[in-house]
Amino acid sequence: MTKILYVSVAIFVLFLQSCATMESLVRKPGYDFSSIKKVAVLDFNDSTGNAGSGALVSELFEKNLLKAGYSIIDRNELRKFLNSKNLSQEMFLSKSSVIDLKNAAGIDAVITGIITKAIPEQYQYHAELTSFIAAQAELNCQLISTDTYEVLWSGTNSYDAMSLQTAFEYMTESIIKRMISDTHLIKK
Repeated sequence: MTKILYVSVAIFVLFLQSCATMESLVRKPGYDFSSIKKVAVLDFNDSTGNAGSGALVSELFEKNLLKAGYSIIDRNELRKFLNSKNLSQEMFLSKSSVIDLKNAAGIDAVITGIITKAIPEQYQYHAELTSFIAAQAELNCQLISTDTYEVLWSGTNSYDAMSLQTAFEYMTESIIKRMISDTHLIKK
């Protein structure tokens, strides 16, 4: 009986590992993405009821961008810059502030976004049976040029996984890989 349970759990885990439910990335045609070398990642807006989810996803974006070879401005330095200009993150997304950041720190683009869904994994108990419901996460994000203030790409991704952390990790890694592949950027 125990062996059957382990096999069932292993099959279930493999199923969940392949549960990327949706990914969409639209890029600006004809844009020379090779000019993007240094990026700032703003804290993503949290999902309702999941404080800290936006900061976690922003950290994961930074990690995956670093793995891809991009230079990333430290978010603490970005916060200092915003504070020195008496700006909130929302106010920062004005054209003049984005251009100020380019001039002050040499940033080529800014990534921003929102966590639209973050539902933690759940266990439900019915009589003697336990059922597992996978965590669900979804995000929308954009890459904004600091030169032209144009949206260079816009992406959406969702994922179901064993935990919310795992869903966020797979989403961010997947969207960065897709961005690099779609824009033909290979950093070395």
